[in-house]
Amino acid sequence: MLTVTTTLCKGQVTNARASAVNASSPRKSYWKVVRETAKSEADARLRLGLEQADLLIVKPNTKTRLGNHVGYRKIFPAMVTLHGGFELSPANFFESNPLLK
Repeated sequence: MLTVTTTLCKGQVTNARASAVNASSPRKSYWKVVRETAKSEADARLRLGLEQADLLIVKPNTKTRLGNHVGYRKIFPAMVTLHGGFELSPANFFESNPLLK
């Protein structure tokens, strides 16, 4: 049996002062991503609000060479679009199939 451990992470972009990191930098501020990891299923429930957040499903035990978490990639549907005179397409999924361009 194959078990894959995944974690839900919520990332928010915040503004940080550059003087706290590098005093010689000509920048006054920069953007920083603050990640919150859900500890339990109750924490992973979405509370919809006005704030923007980037939701990621990651594998916490594996990292890339640069040290980033490995996330799941979006796989485009590779399906026949014309069959027997009518067009097959998922509803509200993509405007066009990027693999056919």
